[in-house]
Amino acid sequence: MKRRRNERRVPVFFLLLMVLFGAGVIFFGWKIADYLIDSQKSENYWGDLQESVMIFDEDSNNQGGEPGLIEETDGVPTAIDFDRLHAYSPDVVAWLYIPGTRINYLIAQGEDNDYYLRRLLDGSYSHSGTPFMDYRCSADLTDRNTILYGHHMKNGSMFGALVNYSDQAFFEEHRTMYLYVPGKRYTLEPIMGYTAAADDMVYALPLTDEQREKLLVHARENTEYDPGVTVREDDRLVTLSTCSYEYGDARYVVLTRIADEK
Repeated sequence: MKRRRNERRVPVFFLLLMVLFGAGVIFFGWKIADYLIDSQKSENYWGDLQESVMIFDEDSNNQGGEPGLIEETDGVPTAIDFDRLHAYSPDVVAWLYIPGTRINYLIAQGEDNDYYLRRLLDGSYSHSGTPFMDYRCSADLTDRNTILYGHHMKNGSMFGALVNYSDQAFFEEHRTMYLYVPGKRYTLEPIMGYTAAADDMVYALPLTDEQREKLLVHARENTEYDPGVTVREDDRLVTLSTCSYEYGDARYVVLTRIADEK
């Protein structure tokens, strides 16, 4: 009798496994579909913003093309329409553009460093979130070091391109960045990039002059490539930070200096 009962239980066991397997397939399929839909939503969202707020001079190299397609031209925006951006949200403080990369995004600033991790400007959920400035920093870039954060998305969007600054050839080919704030366009020059822990000294704010010098020494000791840029005492730093995957909670940071302003 015992043998017969065991024989009857075998099909039930495998049926349970099939149900669990099927549920797992449905769950992960739903997660993948949700991620892809959200990614497409994010791409459309940022593309629309780029087209509506990037301003070019009539003699720019954009050649009359769509502002959102500047990756396909040599054109560099002369300004950003912050009035339009502030109509979306007063939290917008800057816009970052790195020619030759997908980094072409507004920068928001919340009351903490968590709010925009998974939110768009309207507060709706998004895997990619919104690039943001550290809440401890002055939006007018007057601090010794201003930190900007963005996710490292699998499709290369957001700040994913930053990790490429570990490669010397990429570093040399992307030596100019543009950071826009209302009424000004700053030119940023990358000076060092390295993998950092979440508690790295680069995230200590605000900085004294002495701490800034220690940070520069620390960065130079850890950078994958040092182009030998001289940093003057009055130079203001802008640090770009994104996720990295060398170890748990690793980050990749690119230190830049404000080289020019218009």
